[in-house]
Amino acid sequence: HLVQIVTINKSKGLEYPLVFCPFLWDGRSSVLIFDRARQQVLSRLPKLPAPAVRLTYSTDGRQLAVGLSSGAVHLYEVETGRLQAKDDGLSGAVTALIMDRSGRIVAAADHAIRLYGPGLNLLVNHPSERGAVAGLAISSDSQRIAARLRPSGTGR
Repeated sequence: HLVQIVTINKSKGLEYPLVFCPFLWDGRSSVLIFDRARQQVLSRLPKLPAPAVRLTYSTDGRQLAVGLSSGAVHLYEVETGRLQAKDDGLSGAVTALIMDRSGRIVAAADHAIRLYGPGLNLLVNHPSERGAVAGLAISSDSQRIAARLRPSGTGR
């Protein structure tokens, strides 16, 4: 089984490499950073202005890009939780978010794809005229980006 759904009582004494607890929310939009080796929460990113809907790590694990439901992308330093940069200019919730090995970030929201350089420096803002962007992938050499589109007015 890839996913097991268990209650807290049933899971007592069991150990899992990853645990998602959706109903232990304290009312703040936040992101928790877990250390699998130490099996503990390392930190919580500062209170976010909107729910996080997409996450992607840098390949070295030092940065975390967070896509928000408000149409923003925030870039955090993982060790300190410090906000390094942000772009609040996307129209609608972030629907896809990826980071390549050189630190470039690709984000999508509604009908646009944005390519950022390191530090969320906006390089390209490309409108999608054929539908909303529902997913992104980047080639291993970072030279090609694939976008999955869905026709306007449809679900995910």
